[in-house]
Parts: sequence; C-alpha cells; structure tokens
Amino acid sequence: MRYIGLIAATLIASSASAQTGTSTGFHMFGSWARSAPPAYVVDALDVIDDKPALDPHDRQLFSEALNRAMVRETGSVSEWSDPGSQNHGQVLAGGDYERKDSLCRSFDHTVFIDGKVWSYSGIACRAGDGAWHEVGWRSHGQLIESKEPPSRPAPRRSAKSSASSGATEVHLVREAGTFKVPVLINGVIELHFTVDSGASDVSIPADVVMTLVRTGTLQESDFLGTKTYVLADGSTVPSATFRIRTLKVGDRIVENVIGAVADVKGTLLLGQSFLGKFKSWSIDNSRQVLLLD
Repeated sequence: MRYIGLIAATLIASSASAQTGTSTGFHMFGSWARSAPPAYVVDALDVIDDKPALDPHDRQLFSEALNRAMVRETGSVSEWSDPGSQNHGQVLAGGDYERKDSLCRSFDHTVFIDGKVWSYSGIACRAGDGAWHEVGWRSHGQLIESKEPPSRPAPRRSAKSSASSGATEVHLVREAGTFKVPVLINGVIELHFTVDSGASDVSIPADVVMTLVRTGTLQESDFLGTKTYVLADGSTVPSATFRIRTLKVGDRIVENVIGAVADVKGTLLLGQSFLGKFKSWSIDNSRQVLLLD
C-alpha cells in the first residue's frame, strides 16, 4: 500500500494548503495545473444519508452521468461536475431492479455540495427513447417515487472516421470556457480530459486516483514507482506513477498508458503517453473535434 499512502499524503497536504492559503499547485509537464472542484475524502467526513436538492443545471449534469453509468457493467462509475458552483458527484451503477414493464437498474449517487457529502441509493428506468431516468430513491428503507420532471441528457455526438484521412474525429465537450475530450479509463469510468501536448504523461489528480482505487478501477499492482516532477518555483517533488490498462477516446483504444498522480487542484491532462501512440493528432477548432490518426 506504499503508493496509496503517497496519494493520501498528497490529499492531506493539499487540504492543509487550502486551509492556510498556500499553494501546492504543480507546474507539471510544462503547463500549470488549473483549479479543479474541491476534493473530499469521503471516509473522513460525516455522510448525509439522504438525497440533496439539486438545481436544474446540476440535475442535467447528474442525468448525463446517470445515463453513462446505466449502460455499463455493475460497479462502473460516472462522474459529473459543475465548474461554476464546484458541486460534483459520482454515480455507481448497480444491478437490475424488477419493475413491471420497464428495464430498470439500481444506482448509488454520492454528491459533494458546499463541503458536505450526500449519499443515497436510487432506481433508474429506461424510457422508450432509450434514455434512463431516475424514478425513485430510498430514504430510511422506504422507496420514494420521484416527483421531479425527468432531465433528458444532452444529445451526444459520437466519434466518426474522416473519409479523407482515415482519422477518428472525437467531438470535444465545452467546460468552463475550455474544450475537453471524454476518455474512458480501463473500460469503466469516463472523465473529461484537457488535451495537453506539453504533458509528458497522462496526469490525474490525487482525489480522482483515490476514487479509481476505491472502485477497483486501479489496483495496487498497477502502480509502477515514483518519478520526479518540477514545481512552478523550480523545486522538485516525487509523484507516484501507474499503468492505465486502457484509455478509450472515440473508437480508439490505447493500452498500457503511463499515468502520473497530480495535486488535487490539478487538471485531468491527456499527455504524450497517450498522444504519442498515434501517427498524428490535431484539434480542428472550427469544428471543435480532436483528430486521431
């Protein structure tokens, strides 16, 4: 558990710096690690066993994460995040749920709002148009039918191949004024990464890495050792590195990608340990697509 301990130490150091107003932000791989939603170690907090009230925008983000989770195997995790409010959550896909004339599944939803952690179990069913909707949740052992109007996930444009070049086109997602690309990690959890050609390795913040460990997406055997990175002030710091078994972007799957644990305030970066596997890649700003060849 050596590397898990190193990640936990990163979380603690980042939490301490947030309380004292100091900065531990990495200047890793030649680019600043920008601010990300605050990290919480769930096991260290009192979890509110109830469903929180979400505003319409957060409900939309939750609906999109729910739809990603419901089409994957039991135990898969999908995340949502609101950069404006910094509210975020995780949807854990459960097993089938018996409901007359409907295809339904259970799920667990953990929500982080204003320094508090909410967690509840819910039921989602698939509608005639193929979209999944939350139809109820459990409170004190009782199933409560949802009275909220269903939020439909935004239409998702799929990746396609360019006939002229043979390159795969992946539509980018706009978040907080920047464009990000959806990446499926180890076939289980999908997160949105910033494409960074200056990053030598794929970079994942420590709180996200701990989530991957807790869900079994990363295992102790995946950790490779430590590597020294340079901070913004020129000093150096060791960071745990790990092997990502698969990264899927669009219809392209890359195996055995090296990842590095970044500070919790860092950004998910899709670096050269992934991009370098392709003959060429580029971003078409006019069409907002990533081209992988």
